[in-house]
Order: sequence, then C-alpha cells, then structure tokens
Amino acid sequence: MSSGVDSDEKYRLSPERGNVAFASTQMGWCFTLRSFATMYSDTFGSFDISEFAKRLWGNIYFDSEKRKFTRKAADVDSKRSFVHFILEPLYKLYTQVCLCAFHKYK
Repeated sequence: MSSGVDSDEKYRLSPERGNVAFASTQMGWCFTLRSFATMYSDTFGSFDISEFAKRLWGNIYFDSEKRKFTRKAADVDSKRSFVHFILEPLYKLYTQVCLCAFHKYK
C-alpha cells in the first residue's frame, strides 16, 4: 500500500537541509539558514557557517551564559535558536523601521 508520498530522504524539504527559504515578497527579503549564518559570520567573526546553520533549526537552544548550543532548554523561558538568532532580530528591525516611519509621517 502506498500513501502517494515519496519517503526518499533526498526529496524531503527542510530548512536544515538548505532547501527551504524564508521570504517576504512584500518587504523584499529572502534568506536560508545558511545565508543568515553567513551574515552572522561576516559580522561577528569567522566560524563554521555550516555547523552554525545546522543549529538554527529544530529543538536546539542557545545558552547565553555558557555560550553553547544544547538540545535541552536551560529554563522555561529559553527560546529555540531560530527565535534567538533570527526571529527576534527581525522583530527588532521591523519595530525600528515601523517606529521611524511612524515618526516621519506623524
């Protein structure tokens, strides 16, 4: 019996495989985990981009105190690495841009 879905791993779409992009056509941006990892490497110094990109998706957390990645949340307020390194910076950027636009047209 076949479900009609190919279970071959080579066809699986997943951000950690690098075959998924996050995008906003309205705002004109697009990125993959690897492109975001490259941006961090360019900004904060050279490190293994592929290894960092792998840690940006899934149930992986960044412990800021120990400066290490872990699969176990340090506490109930811990955020997954995708939220810590990608979503929160994007939210801050959007907030800043929207506030500037608001004050400009006020």
